[in-house]
Amino acid sequence: MSQSQKDSINDTRQTDSPDACIVGGDHVGRDVATKLVDKGVSVTLVDSMPPSDPPPELTVHHVTSLDATELRHMDVHEETTILAISPKDSANLLIAQLARTKFGVNRVIARVNDPQRVSAFEDLDIEAIDATAALSHVITERW
Repeated sequence: MSQSQKDSINDTRQTDSPDACIVGGDHVGRDVATKLVDKGVSVTLVDSMPPSDPPPELTVHHVTSLDATELRHMDVHEETTILAISPKDSANLLIAQLARTKFGVNRVIARVNDPQRVSAFEDLDIEAIDATAALSHVITERW
């Protein structure tokens, strides 16, 4: 996707502050964003690999890296829920901390891939989604 195509995606989307801002996640982030949009949630997706054909209701921001500089450009407020769902726990923890300290966001949900790190997120009052436990639960429920 060319830069002009990416810019046109951003220009045709909503400009109000989103209810949810999904940061990272690649295919997981795109899937969560699409499902929330289908439920009528105002969503902004911030990713280094944005979808090439997002739903018209989804605001997409292409970033080169998930860091404080890039995240400062997001129009979030304290009522925006931040979902940090990159495949890297360290990135999710950084994003979650920035959401709390720099943006004053009340609710932060983070994907945690290593179960031993869940408590580190919870100690910071971040809603941790233990990816290992979630997948294990789905598999055993289908058994």
